[in-house]
Amino acid sequence: MHYGIATGCFEDDLLMANVCDYNSMTHYEPGSFNLPFRTKLTGNLQITEKDTITDPEILNSFKDQYYTTYLTLKNLVFYRGFGRFQRRNDNKVFGSVLTGAFVTTEFAESIYDVKMRVALDQLWGNSKMFEAKILVPAGTKINVGIVAPVTSKSGSIFPGGADQILMPHNWPKEWVTGYRRVSTRQLQKVPTYTEGVPEDRIIFIEDLYKPRTCPMCGSTNNIIVFHGADADYGPVVCEDGATCIARYHCLNKECLYYW
Repeated sequence: MHYGIATGCFEDDLLMANVCDYNSMTHYEPGSFNLPFRTKLTGNLQITEKDTITDPEILNSFKDQYYTTYLTLKNLVFYRGFGRFQRRNDNKVFGSVLTGAFVTTEFAESIYDVKMRVALDQLWGNSKMFEAKILVPAGTKINVGIVAPVTSKSGSIFPGGADQILMPHNWPKEWVTGYRRVSTRQLQKVPTYTEGVPEDRIIFIEDLYKPRTCPMCGSTNNIIVFHGADADYGPVVCEDGATCIARYHCLNKECLYYW
């Protein structure tokens, strides 16, 4: 077994895989990585008679209370972060359901990034642990605007700025084409999704960050490869000469990342 440069390769029987180099890793601004992959609305929507939104909470969630009502001209892909949880020995459930009111045109880059982009105040209870990929059919009426910034009670500012789409009431879960766990670290490549509709799971708050997600592709299909100093897996050398230790290995065949 051969250990190569971290920004280059780990080689085992000619299998090449990326190794995370924490020393050279840079963090990007929320919304900058997913920008080229967002669903384009221009040319794919037709203005229709404007819906009257009277709920002040919904109205204020749009920047400057501004929104436009459209009909979709083609099938469009949207994304929704969701997740419900509860504490052990407590029947009260917190969080956001799969078929909630709002979706957006961009996938989540990480839990932190999606919180910033869609301005999710922690008090609202959305765990943001899951993301649904939704195919909205042509001819669907939606209300479109921009996510308004939110200031929490503690003074934290969630700037918003993502496209905000108010879905039809009681939209069917069958529109969901795939789902994934959202990574705690920023993605480095376009995420992959498990096909189908996810189960309506309620997670114990102590288990919110289980299972771990690959920071490269977001997959939960990974294994532990380093168990301590006596493990049969050694360190790799980072680009600047420092020692890095990869503890996990992604088994997604299109990724094979070590971190």
